[in-house]
Amino acid sequence: EKYEAKVARFEDFNDHMLGIKGYRPMEILSETASSGKMEDVDPWLKTRVAILMENFLK
Repeated sequence: EKYEAKVARFEDFNDHMLGIKGYRPMEILSETASSGKMEDVDPWLKTRVAILMENFLK
């Protein structure tokens, strides 16, 4: 799969999450990671993003 297609799919996921949960996961995660408050992140979100990233990076 082309890199561009993966990026597009990833962006779709991010927007999809905005619709379901009211936020875009990557924005939340990057903010949290930079503030060092990773343990405050919704575990559901962490799991979803981890799975997504795994698939995304294959």
